[in-house]
Order: sequence, then structure tokens, then C-alpha cells
Amino acid sequence: MEYRAEIDGLRAVAVLSVVFFHLGWNAFPGGFVGVDVFFVISGYLITKRIVGDLDAGRFTFRRFYMARVRRILPAMLATVALVFVAATILFSPTLLAETGQASIATVLSAYNILLFLQVSYFDTEALFKPLLHMWSLGVEEQFYLVWPALLLAWAAVPSRSLRLAAIGILAIASVAASQWAVEWSPSAAYYLTPFRVHEFLVGAVLVRTNAGLSLPAAMRDGMTAAGVGLIAYAVVVYSEATPFPGVAALVPCLGAGLVIFAGRSRVASLLLCNRAMVGVGLISYSLYLVHWPVIVFYRYAAVTEGGTAIDIILIASMILLAVLMYRYVETPFRVPAKAGLSSRTVLAACCGAAVAISATAAAAVTEEGWPSRMAPEVAQMVANIKRSRAETWDYVSEPDSPGQQPFDRGGVKVLILGDSHSKDLFNAVYLNPGMWGDMQFRRLSLPPNCLGLMKKGDAFEPRTKDEKDCVERIAAVRESSQYKKADAIIGVMRWYPIALRNLDAFKEFAGRHGARLALTTRKIEFADVPELVSRMGGIDRAESILRSTVVDKWRLSNKLLTRQAGEQGIPILDLYPVSCPGEHCPLETPDHQLAYLDGHHWSLEGARYFGRMMAEAGFFDGLRDPAAEEGAGRNLSSRGADGATF
Repeated sequence: MEYRAEIDGLRAVAVLSVVFFHLGWNAFPGGFVGVDVFFVISGYLITKRIVGDLDAGRFTFRRFYMARVRRILPAMLATVALVFVAATILFSPTLLAETGQASIATVLSAYNILLFLQVSYFDTEALFKPLLHMWSLGVEEQFYLVWPALLLAWAAVPSRSLRLAAIGILAIASVAASQWAVEWSPSAAYYLTPFRVHEFLVGAVLVRTNAGLSLPAAMRDGMTAAGVGLIAYAVVVYSEATPFPGVAALVPCLGAGLVIFAGRSRVASLLLCNRAMVGVGLISYSLYLVHWPVIVFYRYAAVTEGGTAIDIILIASMILLAVLMYRYVETPFRVPAKAGLSSRTVLAACCGAAVAISATAAAAVTEEGWPSRMAPEVAQMVANIKRSRAETWDYVSEPDSPGQQPFDRGGVKVLILGDSHSKDLFNAVYLNPGMWGDMQFRRLSLPPNCLGLMKKGDAFEPRTKDEKDCVERIAAVRESSQYKKADAIIGVMRWYPIALRNLDAFKEFAGRHGARLALTTRKIEFADVPELVSRMGGIDRAESILRSTVVDKWRLSNKLLTRQAGEQGIPILDLYPVSCPGEHCPLETPDHQLAYLDGHHWSLEGARYFGRMMAEAGFFDGLRDPAAEEGAGRNLSSRGADGATF
């Protein structure tokens, strides 16, 4: 197959976009689209190889899949093995067990499916998933499983118009399905192969349309510039808030398609075919494999993210590892004859490595991450948190749970509304009975993204799964006796911007039956506390670096909340002095139990402890007096809502 330097340059654009995005560089908020550029390139090259072999009469499934094994598996298996070894040395039992699961799924080319199935509120954050980027390999490998057979069937259709119609129908169906899934199941749209097929097809259709094509040089220059521009637009303008993939993915994909379609041009020679870009393109697969584990393990060991100098060192380390991988793993196995390796030897080596990795990883999963590697007291503390995670929902999740019971006596009736943080507040109250005088509390679920829909009328028709869920949740609250009888409603959320923009709707909703509305500040947020304790080998060392792990979004949210609530005349209940009395933010309770499940959710022991702090501070006293409305817009507790001096 003819070598095309501009495709290696395009690979460099793709992998560097992903690397810079994962480093958190603000200039590349949409760098994740580099993966979509890779999909287009793969669709083109794989289809070109299959079509070329079909035309020459030498295509066999054995020949095709053996080439894929040589190209993909050796470097991928080497990466998984190295990641698992590093995780065994560095990670806590919980994270090692999760890395073991990821290792097995990656070896089976199914990590994208595992990620889709694992999506949950408490799923481990991406920073602690060193194989997270392997989901894209799963998508590619699943595409390879079916694409050759589809191409054979396509080639057997005698009518050219029918063949074109079949490709068109498949592409349109994939785009439509992807856009639908973006709205109704975003994780499925992102991780599952059927919703990415159209991206491969953008490259695949170029195989025939590009054959023998002769265009004026100026037109090729313009197409290349336009293609690079579309990719750059997506990299710079898109962000994690962009609904993706869906129709939005067509922008970088069509950009990559234009570059491939234009072929060698003066613009391509300048931007993509220079020595630096081609060099990065040649090692792009290895660089993609190693870049994310390097970032994950550095940030795990160092706790903080570092600065520009650290990022440069990380990039240099990634490139060094990628060059070594390319030189000593990729190249020998891709062309095994030059290294004296038969295809049978390569296949046997890959199978043996896959079995060894899977067996070792399975042992780590079965034995819960080998906790004997940790100090016994730390291992026990973290194990207790793992067991109690689901128990924190026991008092609020079911219709017959205490949090959802009707108010059953006089006094001040307080309804807590919100996300999982509202569950923490209710637990703090419920686990400290007898400390609240004549106040009684209940809790109902209301996620922050639902506040905007409170402005919609009864005729509103939800268009997405999230909107449908919100409409149902709002209706459930509106029809509840707790909402109708409440004297006061407390909104407890993480206060994302979408919620802060709709406080007026929340205030109107709360006051329909005469209830007073108050809002708690967003709880202080750290790095994952159990993991921090595991990493540092104990509570004392974890607390010594705790200040460096505070999440900045917590501060910003509370500043915005204070301003927006003040404009709406809504009083604030500040959780900071409860979580950090005297500027000290305890990670454990007086009886030496971890107070946090992660970086911002309280354990049951933590909720009980912080609840006592609330009672001692008179946290809810401002809700007893209807005259509290006169102080609306001010804090009902003792500190500023921005967390002051931490």
C-alpha cells in the first residue's frame, strides 16, 4: 500500500490533541476529538487494505486478522502488563482490583463495554483509571470484527447504485442513532461501537472516491486547509459540555476526511509532512498507549497536577516510552519476518501474554486488590468504607425509608431537596435523634439539572432521557405530602452553573405552599479521601497534604451561589464551619472511622459526626423563625459561603 506522509501527520494532530487535552491544557478543551480523527484514518486504511486484497484476489480472513494481531496486540498487551505492574506497586486495593477488571476487559477488546456498564454516580473518577483510553481500541477492534464480512457482502452486490445506497443508509442510520443516544443514553453514544460506525465510514468511502482522482493544486490546498481548520475548530471550541459524539462528531471527522481526500498538497507538506509531524505520527499508536498511564501514575503519586514544567517532563517521558515501544515492540512484531518471527510465533506469544495478564488480573480482582500490601489498620479502614458505601442510601432511597415518610407531628417541618449531598445532610440529622427540638426532617430527590424545568408549564414535552427523568422527579415532589406540608425547604446540591441560573424557579417552586427556602453551600471537596489515606499510608500523612487537594470548583460554586442567592433573597446555610471547624478539616471521626466515602460524600460515621457539629452550632436555628425571611440573602450560619481562608 502506497505510503502517505500526510496521514502520519494527521495521526500526529490526533494524538497530540488527545495528549494536550488529557494534560488539562485550557487551549485544547475539545482535544478528545483526536480519537475521532483516528477512527476516520482507521476506516480509510483498513478499507483500502481489504479492497486492495479483494481486487488482487488475495483476501482471506486469516490474512486480515493476522495483520491486525501483529499491528495492535503486542504494543497493547505490553502496555497493559506495564500498567498492571505499576498499579500493583502504587495503587490501593480498591484501585488495583478495578485496574484488574480493566486489564481483562482490554485484553478481550471489550473495555468500552465495561465502561458503559459501570457508569454510575460513584464510579471511580477518570484520574484513577490508567487504562481508560483503551476504550477506543475496543471500538476499533469490534469494528474490525464485522467490517470485512460487510465489505465482502457489499462487493457481491452487482448494482453500483445499490452499493452506494447501502453505504448511505448505514452512515445515516449510524449518525441518527448516535444523535439519539447522545440525548437518551450519553454513555452508550460515547462508548459503544454502533454509535461510532459513521466515523469509520467517513474514511472508508474515500477509498473508491479517491482512486485516480486528479485535482488542481489550489483545490487540494484549500481542501487540506479546510480539513485542518475543521479539526482545529473542534479541538478549540468543543468541550466536555458538548453533546458528543452525535452530529457534533461530524466536524472533526469530515475535517480528517478532507485531508485524506485532498492527498499530498502544498499545505499538507507545510503542516503535516514535515519531519516533526511525521515522526510523531509514526509513533502515534505507542504514544497514545502510554500517554494516559504516565499522567495517571504521576498525579496519583504526586497528589497534585503540577505545572508547565512538570507537563513538559511528562510529555518528554511519554515520547521516550513511545519511541522505545515503537522500536522494540511495534516494529518487530508488525514485520515479524525482519525479526525472524513467524506469524505462528507472534500469535502464540500474544495468546500467552493475554492469558498470563488475564489470570494475574483475575487473581487481583478475586482477592480484592491484595490488601495485604497495606498496613492492616489502613486496609481495615478503607474496607469499612467500601462496605458502607451502599448503606449511606438506606435511610432515603425507598418509599418506606425514614427520609420519605410523611410528617407525623407538629413543630417545624423541614424538607431537604437535592442530589446525593442532600442524602448526606439527612443522614446527619437522622443519625442524631433528639438534637433538633421540635424540628422534623424528610428528604426527597431533586438533581440540580432539574431546576430549569420548573419554569416549564404542564404542556412541556421532554425531548431527552434526562428531561423525562426530571419531569417525573419534579412531579413526584410536587405531589408529595412532604412538599405540601413543609414549613421550610432546604436545597442541598453541588450547585453546578445550570442550577445557579435557575434559583428563581426553585424559590417560586418552594413557596407555592408557603414554605421558606434556604440553600446549603456546596461541601468542601478534596481528592478521593479513602484513596488519599491508602496512598499516604495513614490519616496523619493524608491530612498533612489535604489542603493541596481542595477542588477549586468548590470555591467558585459557593461564590456564585452567594451572589445568586443574594439577588433572589434566599438565605444560605454554610457547611464550611461544620466540615472544617477551626480551619481544621478532619478526615476521620473521633472513634477513628473515615468521615468521607470519596472526596465530598460523607460516610455514615462522618454524617453522624458532622451532624453533632451542626447541632452544637445551631445550624438550623434560622429556619425556626418565619422572620428569617427578613434576613434573606444573608448567611444563617457563622461563616462566609466561599469557605473563607482555606
